[in-house]
Amino acid sequence: MKEPISNTSKKLVISIVSHGHGMLIEKLLCDLNNHLVNSKLNIKIVITLNVPEDEGFLLGHSNLSIRVIRNKSKKGFGKNNNYAFNTFKSDFFLVLNPDVRIKYNLIDPMIEYFSPDIALIAPKVLSSDGVLQDNFRKFPTILRLIKRKIILSKKSDYNVSSMDFHPVDWVGGMFMLFNTEKYIKVRGFDERYFMYLEDADICKRLLEIGFSTIYAPSFEIIHDPRHASRKELRYFLWHLRSMARFLFKI
Repeated sequence: MKEPISNTSKKLVISIVSHGHGMLIEKLLCDLNNHLVNSKLNIKIVITLNVPEDEGFLLGHSNLSIRVIRNKSKKGFGKNNNYAFNTFKSDFFLVLNPDVRIKYNLIDPMIEYFSPDIALIAPKVLSSDGVLQDNFRKFPTILRLIKRKIILSKKSDYNVSSMDFHPVDWVGGMFMLFNTEKYIKVRGFDERYFMYLEDADICKRLLEIGFSTIYAPSFEIIHDPRHASRKELRYFLWHLRSMARFLFKI
């Protein structure tokens, strides 16, 4: 049985990117403030404002160590998170979506489960009404895309029936807890992906050099996605472009 990692003096950087999501981030910061108050980690939060917005949501959180990055022009998911990663030195790096809610301190105990062959860990993801979300999948292939998009198959890629940790191909980018050394080995996210599938891509590159992505259903978060690609043409086109890059290395 492996020895758990001690969190004492370990450094964690949390990256949150806003596209006008101030109201959501204010709730998330309240969650972090409430549930990480007794954390043994040295935590820095980097909030990237990808578009100008009212920054009033930052008030009232002076007890949190927050650095704000204000972009002059929009940047993609990977580029924003890579920049946030390089803002502070860390032992662990957490990519966190604004529309996530955290109900307890799951980060400290998750870090204890890291071992030399694990690159990142992600929790179970539930919607606000308790429905399990499909945030862990096998890598996209043309056949899997046909099944999911044309046949409309909703069957999970994995049969996860226990609370144990499970190696999976990739996990969604709403909550990705990385070991910093492994993140550096693959040079972070591929910034050629503006949006979508950069999470699958980084998991694949980590696996190719021998590091696992772990789905940990004993931990859970709440997430209510917007599914912008289903509503706006530009998001749909970004999705198609990312899929082509992932499948055909364009």
